[in-house]
Amino acid sequence: MNIKKAAYIVSQINEVVNNWSKYAEETKVNPALRDAINKTLINLNN
Repeated sequence: MNIKKAAYIVSQINEVVNNWSKYAEETKVNPALRDAINKTLINLNN
């Protein structure tokens, strides 16, 4: 399997994941749940 532009795809996914709190607030996710989920997310650029 050959995935072209893998680094670009991972970067785009990471950008979306890093914006979780913003999306959660926009959709009115319970703040306690928002924060609990946020603690489990991994930044792939580090």
